[in-house]
Amino acid sequence: GYDGRSETAVGFIHREDRSRIEKQFLMMISTKQALSTEYKIVTRDGEVKPVRGSNRLHIDEAGEVDEIFGTIQDLSSSKRTDLILRRIFSEAPFMVYVKNRDGCLVFVNRVFAENFSSTVEEINGRLQSDLFFDRVISGHVHADDVAVIDRGQTLIVPEELFTWSDGSVNWYQTVKVPFRHPVSDEPVLLCMSVDLTEQKQLKEQMREHSDSLEEMVKARTTQLDSRISESENLNRAMLNLMDDLQVSNTDLERTFNELEEKNEELDSFSYSVSHDLRAPLRAMEGFSQILMMDYSERLDEKGADYLQRISDESQRMSHLINYLLDLGRLGRVEMNRRPVDLTVVARELTDGFRQREPERQVKVTIADGLAAIGDSSLLRQALENLIGNAWKLTRMRP
Repeated sequence: GYDGRSETAVGFIHREDRSRIEKQFLMMISTKQALSTEYKIVTRDGEVKPVRGSNRLHIDEAGEVDEIFGTIQDLSSSKRTDLILRRIFSEAPFMVYVKNRDGCLVFVNRVFAENFSSTVEEINGRLQSDLFFDRVISGHVHADDVAVIDRGQTLIVPEELFTWSDGSVNWYQTVKVPFRHPVSDEPVLLCMSVDLTEQKQLKEQMREHSDSLEEMVKARTTQLDSRISESENLNRAMLNLMDDLQVSNTDLERTFNELEEKNEELDSFSYSVSHDLRAPLRAMEGFSQILMMDYSERLDEKGADYLQRISDESQRMSHLINYLLDLGRLGRVEMNRRPVDLTVVARELTDGFRQREPERQVKVTIADGLAAIGDSSLLRQALENLIGNAWKLTRMRP
């Protein structure tokens, strides 16, 4: 667990993204709005992974932010799928663009950007309505897009007219395919628009000059048929590609189900192991209590201290078993967040290491007043790992 007021909230974020995320966190707190954004993290093993962080705020009775909490989604496999699709569509010889239910363009290719005399970077993230000269047509197009997403069925628009800001017009044949975005998993619409303007112009010329330009009409007809065939081939290729995407979605669902089954097996295994471990621990604790109650007068101070350590370590082992069970359910249960005095925890852990190795003379500096809000068991385990590693790595130093 972490608190938005603590530096640990961004400590695992890759240094390339850390400054941006810190600014977004400050903006989120200032505006009291939830934040969903993508960035890279560095795992404990040093691996860099792309993730999506979804954060929400808890507002206290005074209207102030007193807690930030959220989830992190691993986007590694989704990013690879998204990258493959972007590479396929980026150099397509026709307009390819993806928009969400709100009409926001989440991806456009080079041809789309050039048609609007802009760049891919300038258009990505904008509303499609911002690009339309005719607001009435923009409203109709958005309504049709939402209907296609809701029905979940591919729509082929044989011809649609687009009016540019300078008054010129173009005709397009558009295929609209609803699917779920491989990274955000939101319902989106993949659109592929082939420019039919030249074909329309050719048809009009053939109609007007059929009598006097028969030879020209024949040549143009051949050219038109060839381009129509190319357009149909492109449509078929795009439909086949969407079939492949559907298969990929099915594979992802199957993988998710397999992970669910593995989690259930892990829960069962953890419970079995914890049950087997608790029996000898209870015996150790029980016999320790008997020795302390019935034979304490026979033990010197050092023996009593050793016996007390056995009892304390048995209880600690029991707490660790409970922690392992809770850790296995971490992704499915809510963490117990509360104020934790990290200074006290660090000192308790250091005293434990000193007791286990009294022959070592180690200087440990722990600042006063260290506090955080989070799950006490997880924070304690994290500190124990950090201090334990430092204890081990300094063993050979004078």
